Amino acid sequence: MNFAIAKQYFFSRFTLFCFAFLLSFFAFNFAEAQLFNSSSYEVIQPVVNTSQTGSSASFQVTSSITQINVFPTDLNGPTISGVHAPVVSSASAEVKWVTNIVASSTLSWGTTSGVYTNATSSSAMTIEHALMMGSLSESTIYYYKVTSYDALGNASTSDNGGAGFSLTTSASSQTTTTSGGGGTRTVYFGDPTSPIIGTIDVTNITSSTATISFTTSKHTNEVVQYGIGNATDFTAGKTDIFQKVHTVTITNLATSTEYTFKVKALDIFGFSNQSTNLTFKTTVTGGPTSTPVSFQTTEVTERLSDTDNSTIQKFSSAVKVAPLTFVTSAIQAFLSAIADNPVSKDVNTESFTAAVSEAASKIVSTPKITEVDVALLPDAHSVVISWSTDKKADSLVAFSKWSDYKPGKENPYSITAGFPDEQTVSHKVTLENLESNTLYHFQTRSKSLLGPVALSGDKTFTTLSLIPQISNVKFTAINDNSASVEWETNLPTKNSISITNNRTGKEQRKDDISFLKIHQIDLKDFTPGTAYTLRLKAIDESGKVSFPSILPFTTAMSTTPPKISQVRITASLVPDQLDTVQTIVSWKTDKPATSQVFYGEGVAKILKQSTTLDYSLVTDHIVITTALKPGQVYQVQARSGDSQDHKSQSDSYTTLTPKPKQSAIDLIFKNLDSTFGFLKF
Repeated sequence: MNFAIAKQYFFSRFTLFCFAFLLSFFAFNFAEAQLFNSSSYEVIQPVVNTSQTGSSASFQVTSSITQINVFPTDLNGPTISGVHAPVVSSASAEVKWVTNIVASSTLSWGTTSGVYTNATSSSAMTIEHALMMGSLSESTIYYYKVTSYDALGNASTSDNGGAGFSLTTSASSQTTTTSGGGGTRTVYFGDPTSPIIGTIDVTNITSSTATISFTTSKHTNEVVQYGIGNATDFTAGKTDIFQKVHTVTITNLATSTEYTFKVKALDIFGFSNQSTNLTFKTTVTGGPTSTPVSFQTTEVTERLSDTDNSTIQKFSSAVKVAPLTFVTSAIQAFLSAIADNPVSKDVNTESFTAAVSEAASKIVSTPKITEVDVALLPDAHSVVISWSTDKKADSLVAFSKWSDYKPGKENPYSITAGFPDEQTVSHKVTLENLESNTLYHFQTRSKSLLGPVALSGDKTFTTLSLIPQISNVKFTAINDNSASVEWETNLPTKNSISITNNRTGKEQRKDDISFLKIHQIDLKDFTPGTAYTLRLKAIDESGKVSFPSILPFTTAMSTTPPKISQVRITASLVPDQLDTVQTIVSWKTDKPATSQVFYGEGVAKILKQSTTLDYSLVTDHIVITTALKPGQVYQVQARSGDSQDHKSQSDSYTTLTPKPKQSAIDLIFKNLDSTFGFLKF
């Protein structure tokens, strides 16, 4: 490449670089100008970051405010999605939803579609929303809707097309299961009773099989123990499926033989029950099916002893099932998997036998629970409990408040929560709706597909102390120069209120020093048609401060002139200047307005003289003038105009200005002059 070509190549590349740089520079400055030329901005702390396009831009600054959210000036409310009720009990329900930008939360509900008689809300600006419906009736259908306001006051409501979303509360002490983004989550609202076993039926009795059916009063597993004579050495059933209607088929039975059996049921809390020993007899080979046998509840149910109850944990995963069918299918699946593995041909017999023995013992062994950890959440009502197991198992946490913990009982915990359908080695369960600053006992529980349940030892945690929270903030009135606000706090608090004029940046503060839970305040001296930002902070009696609640609002445009009242006129002589009168005119207006006084000598109807217009917008007005002459009658009138130039004037008032007092010599000369007139020139 010669020099000319190299030079041409260099300049072409350099030109392209400069063009790209200038394009980027102007694009950045144009975007920056567009951003800061907008007429409405909102600064909020703390910042909730979001990845949603068009929601809020977050950037660092060097002032004392560490982050700024700039909200676009639009009229569209936040986009609401994912409305669902993940937890429903007999007396309460939790509702969650998501918005594309930070927004407040309001939940409304009632027992009639489209009619919402109850509501709760939170002014916290967030993307993920969660509120509780409380004081519900059991086994009742409720309809609900959710509403969120963005920082500009734009609202969006999600109500399932007007019909409302619906949920049904459970019966008292019943299990509620829902599905969400994290899989199936089951919460058990304490049922510390043993299951009741209903009528037991033995049907389809042949020479080698029999079907045993029964029902239970609550969700339990299903186990049938059976044997010849009085022995019940064999076990059939499912220990990992919990339901109320149960059917267990026993196979590979001997012909024309009487069998003894009993059914057992274990719920997720560890409460169990079993029947008494019952019997049936198989038929001869090739003979007809035997007549079904039915056993009533009063004949079959007996409470498990403490010894039997400890044993039930063992038979929950025992593999002493009807041997031929189970073992044959398991061996076939195992051998098929081995045959498909390309490295199996290189494994010697001893290693293979040792590996199979180790795997077999691990399959039915109890999972080992390790690394139990508790993370306290800042809302003071929730914790996240996590742990690990050496093999896949489900995730359950049994827990109780300290006052409900019963260490002497077989199950000392009143509530169990978690994910019974998942199988994982890393476990995480969130416990919600806890009391703040309260000691709780808990136990982690994990059960694999085969084998008994693993239980950790009893552990404790104490929830965080509650901080003040502001909710249900609403304006009960917004006028052109005043506003009224109401809100609630979860604790008795005093409050700090600041109102900022978004145009001028001027801030006014007001403190409410009464420690209350329901608050109301009247604010005034606003400019009509002006955007303001209201910030509330709650402080409890121990000095804890809430997160700020931030509400933008705009005062109404003025449509009426200010109303003038309480006009007062005072005139007096100025000391040492007896020919000068000082006149003070004062009055009040119902809104901030300007001040000016018009006057005229005598009884003139048109007042042509006036003081200089005072443009200060105030409600208490004072005008002082020395333009009036001593000893004269004047007509005086007060006039005011608001920020929108709506003007008003008072009635005209008649006033007599004072005149200087005369001495005795002055009176003599005046009388002589009036009598003889010789003093006139």
